[in-house]
Amino acid sequence: MEKGYYRAAELKELQSILLEILVVIDDFCKKNDITYFLDSGTALGARRHKGFIPWDDDVDLGMMRKDYEKFVCLFEACPPEGYVLHTYENTPGVAGMFAKVCKKGTIFETQETKDAGFEQGIFVDVFPYDVLSSDRRERQKQLRQANFWQKASYLYHSSSVSWEGKGLLTVIGKVVFFLAHCVLMIFTSREAILKNFNRSRVIKRPPSDEIIILAYPTAGPYSVSMMIPPVDREFEGRSFPCPSKIEDYLEVLYGPTWDKLPSEEKRKTHAPLRLVTNNDKN
Repeated sequence: MEKGYYRAAELKELQSILLEILVVIDDFCKKNDITYFLDSGTALGARRHKGFIPWDDDVDLGMMRKDYEKFVCLFEACPPEGYVLHTYENTPGVAGMFAKVCKKGTIFETQETKDAGFEQGIFVDVFPYDVLSSDRRERQKQLRQANFWQKASYLYHSSSVSWEGKGLLTVIGKVVFFLAHCVLMIFTSREAILKNFNRSRVIKRPPSDEIIILAYPTAGPYSVSMMIPPVDREFEGRSFPCPSKIEDYLEVLYGPTWDKLPSEEKRKTHAPLRLVTNNDKN
């Protein structure tokens, strides 16, 4: 695999493994009465393509916080054979404040996971949705705190953060990120980062009817009724739960032109440094 790109056969095989993991999670959630829904680009794929976005290479799921905590507790205690659950709390090197269900015997290595020492397999991300405060100032504090400490976590674990600039701007950006990484490594800890991030979930004023993924607080928020109860939709020939008002959700997330295909230069993937599937000889 060329760095940053997939061959057609590689992407097709990766998508088949992602679908396999999704089916395992779907079965697990049904057996344990856990509500979830397809999220982000996976929800867009279900609505626009009835399956994967043709160039997409990941699967995202969402859960309300209560269902998420139940899912993590049960899956961690008794995972389906051949799969493992990674979270910030149970795996050193995990930087995101959400869960990853990985298939054992596979590798999806990025520069960030390599730097952090996290042996990441091919995975499906599971994101918890948290309630926002009805008070404007407290809500803004929630979002600022979550945004700061999630970014701090990524910088703590790796200085190899993607940078969109060119030339001298790229060099300056990489130097700044490296210095920030060093400062965080010296003056804080994983435990302190988690503690500070979790403070963003605590509200003193009455809750609103809006929810958000605090690990990605720049996307959303969404009304609870927009997301649940989920409605089944077709995805790769199967049926999976999706946000209740999926068109409204996609418009909030991607804007009013969500149903239009982006130009080719904007069709980005997460192509890793190293990809190993179960079918690989090496």
